[in-house]
Amino acid sequence: MPTPRVAMRKIKECLRLKLDCDLSHERIALALGLSKGVVSKYVARAEAAGLDWPALSALEETQVAARLCAPAPVVRGDRAPIDLAWVHRELRRKGVTRHLLWQEYREANADQTTYQYTQFWALSRSLWKRAAVSRGVGEGALARRVPLPGLRSYEPLSSQAPQRVPVQPLQAASVADQRHTVGRDQVAAANVVDRLRR
Repeated sequence: MPTPRVAMRKIKECLRLKLDCDLSHERIALALGLSKGVVSKYVARAEAAGLDWPALSALEETQVAARLCAPAPVVRGDRAPIDLAWVHRELRRKGVTRHLLWQEYREANADQTTYQYTQFWALSRSLWKRAAVSRGVGEGALARRVPLPGLRSYEPLSSQAPQRVPVQPLQAASVADQRHTVGRDQVAAANVVDRLRR
């Protein structure tokens, strides 16, 4: 959650206490309930803007805000297009990563506004997903193996059908049936139980 913005009234009072009364940053911070870092930041901004207390006292709060808190430049508009087919082709090569391709993309389009890495990654990933779906493979088959209940092993990635292992409740199976489905030690134990029952 972002920190709430400091009220302009407090900023103006902070600058008055520093520039007019010459108090320390620590005392100003305690008096106004601010941190020393915030006090230092606004004092430095006032000094960089060339403002002193007589000039600040004559200004309205909106004018002080305009001089101290300049809005961040908003960069919007067209970005250099990404050749997604090239990205997909290059990713198949050994040792090539999306980060390397992004660096090449930025160097090739140094005179234009480019996508940042996260957006570049998301766009190239969406192309990869679309290509996998169009080939009929699907993302899940390429990425991981999913165990299914009742299967002897993981689902194969080939076109072979998975082999199912019959599951019987232990109460319904007889001792003779269990000899065929269990290990050697368990067969010996089943023979002992069978002898005891006779």
